[in-house]
Amino acid sequence: MPLIAGVTFDISKYFLIGIEAGSRITFNDYLDGVSKNGNPKKNDLFIFAGVCFTYFVGYSETFNL
Repeated sequence: MPLIAGVTFDISKYFLIGIEAGSRITFNDYLDGVSKNGNPKKNDLFIFAGVCFTYFVGYSETFNL
């Protein structure tokens, strides 16, 4: 089950920056292959984060962002 949050900022008319982070809950302990070495009472969970840069190449004045 993914849980994701993010935000996008308009830097200029042609450029955007987006930041997002999230986690995924697996509901089992078999994803990483170390279920015997870890805590068998806890399920696997992984976290990710990212930054996105967007540049509009063909911007038109009739297209409103």
